[in-house]
Amino acid sequence: MSPFTWLIDRLPVRRRLGVDPLSDKSEPGARFTPVPIHRLKVTGNLVTDILARRQQTPPFTIDRGRRLAVIIPFRDREQHLAVLLGRLQVTLADQGIDYRIYVIEQAPGKVFSRARMINIGAQVVGDTADYLCLHDVDMCPEFADYGCPSQPLRLIKRFSRTFRRTGDSLGYYFSGAIAIRRDQFQLVNGFDNGFWGFGSEDEDFFLRCLLAGLVPHEDQLGVFSELDNPTAEQPYRTRRIRKGNKRLLIRQSYRRQIGRSGMSDLTYRLLDRREDGRIIRVVVEP
Repeated sequence: MSPFTWLIDRLPVRRRLGVDPLSDKSEPGARFTPVPIHRLKVTGNLVTDILARRQQTPPFTIDRGRRLAVIIPFRDREQHLAVLLGRLQVTLADQGIDYRIYVIEQAPGKVFSRARMINIGAQVVGDTADYLCLHDVDMCPEFADYGCPSQPLRLIKRFSRTFRRTGDSLGYYFSGAIAIRRDQFQLVNGFDNGFWGFGSEDEDFFLRCLLAGLVPHEDQLGVFSELDNPTAEQPYRTRRIRKGNKRLLIRQSYRRQIGRSGMSDLTYRLLDRREDGRIIRVVVEP
């Protein structure tokens, strides 16, 4: 074990920001508000960078006339996928959105990588869409706005059904269902390809947005139902994988390398591609 790993595992190398310059800037009763960052844990050398870029943005807007690509990172969850696709297609059609749904399936063999599957999805979409929705397969919308946001938007505020301790998405949670303009996704270089399984890759992405001067928002009215986690997913949520991801996040933070890896160094092998109407299913090997 290297000295750096020893320090990460034993010392409080990150601290909460404790302050958010935008905490009182939203209009009372506003539906779309900045995701709060006061509880965000960061290494000391990033505090100044984040707060310096935490500026009030022009009024948040939703554009109804843009092309949407929904990206679903996927493996071994056919039952969840069937439920989500049915709900999504009805919701998007009701909102009059021009959409395509990309199911990015990782082939067997390696530990699942949610981060890489999202990056691959963005590359497969290319310039055929104006904005993306990064959508977990177990998040079913009950009330959500899938329009194109002017700033990255977390569609989820509350869970009507969940295995979590609370039904509210509090703090700096920035995952599950995220809408983001394609140029903004390219600006932050997507997700870090070094993350495997689940854990820390969404926090790294949130930091990328903050460090790029973006102001991630949340929909105060967004309600989703969370499907049960299957036992097939447990190998991607082991303690070893989570600790490895946490070490990577801290190491990248200290070295100021957040944003280095992503779309710019993405490699993969395309195994299969099938289209069925608005649904495109791609099988890849990272």
